[in-house]
Amino acid sequence: MNKLKSSAYLDSLNVDTMHFGLAAITELLSRLGNPQNSYKTITIAGTNCKGSTAAMTSAILCSAGYKVGLYTSPHLVDVRERIVINGKKISLKEFNQTIGYVKDKKEQPVTYFEFLTAVAFVYFQRQKVDIAVLEVGLGGRLDAKKFSLFSAGEVR
Repeated sequence: MNKLKSSAYLDSLNVDTMHFGLAAITELLSRLGNPQNSYKTITIAGTNCKGSTAAMTSAILCSAGYKVGLYTSPHLVDVRERIVINGKKISLKEFNQTIGYVKDKKEQPVTYFEFLTAVAFVYFQRQKVDIAVLEVGLGGRLDAKKFSLFSAGEVR
């Protein structure tokens, strides 16, 4: 998938739609082999300073020698800012390839946010991160990123 096709595809997803529940992301991640289970995660939740706390947590772990994935939202300029490993955003080539892979595995509708979360989880797995720091959004316990905590009904 190239940059224009990736961008158009992401734009076609229901950006303004929010649905509660984990059914869609659960099904998609299952079809992808549950990549979120291949590394440890830290989930940052709360009202204020989630992005800053996630960035600082990632930087501390990186300084300690870990390979750290960081997934935040929203982005400021480029959607690839949301998916970072050790301070470096996902390359355009890897972003486009991962979008194509996830799109090919998707069978039911998902939101923009759920789709991008799956892209981040797959990328982190492919890059063999030691740990991923995930900023949890408005959905709280029903947030797609927080799914990594609820694998098969267990908190890990």
